[in-house]
Amino acid sequence: MLFNKYVKVLTALYVVITLPYFAYNDIQNYWSLEKSGGQLQFDLITHKEALRKAVPKTARCIIMNDNSTFVFSYLIDKQGFIFDSSHLPPEWMNDMIDNKGARYFYCSNRKIDTSQAVKPFLDSLILQRGIINVYKLKSSQRRSNTD
Repeated sequence: MLFNKYVKVLTALYVVITLPYFAYNDIQNYWSLEKSGGQLQFDLITHKEALRKAVPKTARCIIMNDNSTFVFSYLIDKQGFIFDSSHLPPEWMNDMIDNKGARYFYCSNRKIDTSQAVKPFLDSLILQRGIINVYKLKSSQRRSNTD
């Protein structure tokens, strides 16, 4: 009986002593650039003020490659349409601009903003910070005039 009590006390003591060590080592990876979103998150945190001031506060934006679906828009204090991938069909762009009021485009993936499907919707580059580009979007009238 005494032996069982002794084992339980030693086990509890071992857990209490070692748990902080294992918890600390486990969470260290979450603070690395690779785990937190890599260069995008680094540039977003580093340049959030410039990205926030690039467009009017009330402007609706299309935001690409936000894996969290809310951190990017929260840090730049913008509302709009947030995508966690690189999939953005022209039909969606057209709808978001013409029917939903999107006026600006935040993008960190050059495959998207240089694609032939997206280029016709981009008016001008407003700001470039790190890997993040901010574009003004063309209205449907301006898009039809350039065709």
